[in-house]
Amino acid sequence: MGRSGNRYPETTVKTSAASPARIPASAIKRRMLVLAGPHSGGSLVRRLLGGYPGVYDFGESGVFSELSGELRRWRPWTMLGLSIGRERRRLGELLDRAYAECAADAPALPPRESRLRTAFAGAVATLDRVSLASGCRSWVEHTPGLALQARPLERLIPRLRIVHVIRDGRDVVASHCAQTARQRGRYSRASDARWAIECWNRALAVHARCFGRSGHSFVFYEDLIHYPQRELTRLAHECGLNMEAGATQAAVEDVDVAPPRAARSRFRELFDIDRRRRIEARLDLERYGALAERLHALRVDRYAFPAFEPAAADASPLESGNGHEAPR
Repeated sequence: MGRSGNRYPETTVKTSAASPARIPASAIKRRMLVLAGPHSGGSLVRRLLGGYPGVYDFGESGVFSELSGELRRWRPWTMLGLSIGRERRRLGELLDRAYAECAADAPALPPRESRLRTAFAGAVATLDRVSLASGCRSWVEHTPGLALQARPLERLIPRLRIVHVIRDGRDVVASHCAQTARQRGRYSRASDARWAIECWNRALAVHARCFGRSGHSFVFYEDLIHYPQRELTRLAHECGLNMEAGATQAAVEDVDVAPPRAARSRFRELFDIDRRRRIEARLDLERYGALAERLHALRVDRYAFPAFEPAAADASPLESGNGHEAPR
């Protein structure tokens, strides 16, 4: 959709109008949040899920990060259950995009609330109304850096399905360092790798604590890239999406999932052998491998998928078990 100027500037929004009609509890079928650490493939999973019929894709709206805080930026008022309304600007931008080419009038922003739980309810109701107005009963949103907020989010958002996306830490570090190097026009600093390692380890700990809990689904980026239809079908089944014939294939073709480069190639290109060993020693690869084995076992028991499949033709010899190998 086209995007016009923001019609909802924070200083001029009127919230004295009567509140819109309450949304019936049965109107929304599923709310989905994609939780992934930086450079872990969360945007890819969100676009794939948003390609299913009846699912509205909100993209990376940033609404929930403004409500609950971002990675490494804990806000003291959220820890006390308070809200200062910083999400309202994001909601205004979201409504602006959604109704830019629509003849219908956009709904009013929810009133400013001081309690975090009430502010969450207003933000979720706004997303629900946009989704229903578009003819969708489910929606998906992804905000990078929210991996540490999994448990609070499931308490604040009803009918929520959290989709955890996990990627090998070595690839995450290489992707982050390569991006920062491009932005600066030179090689990345050692602090860039340290920051990526810390983020990945903390996010992985949250993923591991949530594994096996009701309302949580998991996918490894490497598995999704090599077997997109298989992994997306499993996620759609767990999320309760419309599984009509050809829906998964259409979603994959619409996003055009590209085959990956050889495993560890960028990691080897960016770092010499000594630095690679130091990075691997700081990454919690043992927990990563254990989590991959648990997910593979779940696929065998519940979906009759093989625990380990032949590696893709373009995968490197190091890639055993779909890329979840331990360091050597």
